[in-house]
Amino acid sequence: MNGEALVRVGMITKPRGLGGELWVKPLTDDPERFRLLREVFIEKPDGRAKVPGTRQTAPGRFEATQGRIEAVPGRIVAAPGRIKAAPGLIEATPGKIKAARIHRGRVSVRIEGCGDVDAAQAYRGCYISVTREQLVELPEDSYFIFDLIGCAVYNLGGGEVGTITDVLETGSNDVYVVSPSGAGARRADLLVPALKAVVKDVDVAGKRVIIDYDPEEQ
Repeated sequence: MNGEALVRVGMITKPRGLGGELWVKPLTDDPERFRLLREVFIEKPDGRAKVPGTRQTAPGRFEATQGRIEAVPGRIVAAPGRIKAAPGLIEATPGKIKAARIHRGRVSVRIEGCGDVDAAQAYRGCYISVTREQLVELPEDSYFIFDLIGCAVYNLGGGEVGTITDVLETGSNDVYVVSPSGAGARRADLLVPALKAVVKDVDVAGKRVIIDYDPEEQ
């Protein structure tokens, strides 16, 4: 496990009741996936893990959440807000989910070894994370947001535009935040709408995105 990046699928917010149950904020489009999770990792991103048996792992990354983007063939699964991996090493410990319940989109879980409210308090702010192999399978031509972050962006002529550093949710469609590259780069980030007419190709393996977009013409 050492050095492997983890993917965060939920954040523990607070205890639920007095018996050790935990409220979890899903960081995934599908809260039902928690019913199937058993072997997980518990991360304390500030490095001060309060759960026992911690080990060092590479920075965690978010799984896709609440994205509603129509772009390129199929849907791009995206996440609002800040989705960058936390800096530095993260304390993580293996954990087992004994049970999970869904309450109108909200999730509560029971973690093995957490049997009362005092134990549950130690998990506040921790992330429930999984390995890449445990991720849900996406439809064809769909992507996790962390796969898009860091992709180099090129125009149709092959010129490098910049690098995707974030994805913003605007309500109608999501927007790629592209940090310009090159000596003559624009100072401001370029905001590229994630639309089929704009995003022409996404090569996740090659970390490359091709767009047909000129902000000067908009």
